[in-house]
Amino acid sequence: MINLIKKDFILIISNKMKLYTLLFAIPIIMVLISYFSVGLAHYLGFIAIIFISTSADEGVEGKSSVLLASLPINKNHIVISQFLSTYIIFILSSIYTILVLFILGKLGLHSILDYYNTDLIRFLIGLSIILISVNVPIKLFSNRNSNSSLSSVSFINIIFISRYFKMLGEASEPFELSSAGTIILAIIVAASFMLSIAGSLLAYKDKEYY
Repeated sequence: MINLIKKDFILIISNKMKLYTLLFAIPIIMVLISYFSVGLAHYLGFIAIIFISTSADEGVEGKSSVLLASLPINKNHIVISQFLSTYIIFILSSIYTILVLFILGKLGLHSILDYYNTDLIRFLIGLSIILISVNVPIKLFSNRNSNSSLSSVSFINIIFISRYFKMLGEASEPFELSSAGTIILAIIVAASFMLSIAGSLLAYKDKEYY
């Protein structure tokens, strides 16, 4: 399973556009946008990291999937490794972005991290689990991963965007998540996480490669 996770890291590194976007474009664009709206900078940066973490190059990923199918590898390991690698890539990308934003803030640029609070962190963690739970199965079963991932990211965010837009227009105000909102978010996160893994494990056994 470790080799399967390594394979996903190699795919990310080999795609120069995704790599450079993660390393340079996302932090710089977030800082620039933050001068107009801190909330919008958070939102776009977060969605960009999710999209890159869950999308895959159609040609490379398709060939690797066919190759995996020809090898004596447990299909459950393939599914689990996809979830693990996606979460690891997302976490590492997020930590890197936060460090770069911290350094840029110390250099005198707009400090986005000053607007983070516990409610916002809880919300983003919950939303990331939901989006990954939606996108990993799409990545596993679709041959048009990038377009499918983008569509699902846009669709799922419609559910949350009305609450998040309060920050987009009022960036100076701290993000607040009520007790009821926290409970609802936790239920949705738990349900999406369990259904995503269970459904993927069951469905992947019958997947055909071509």
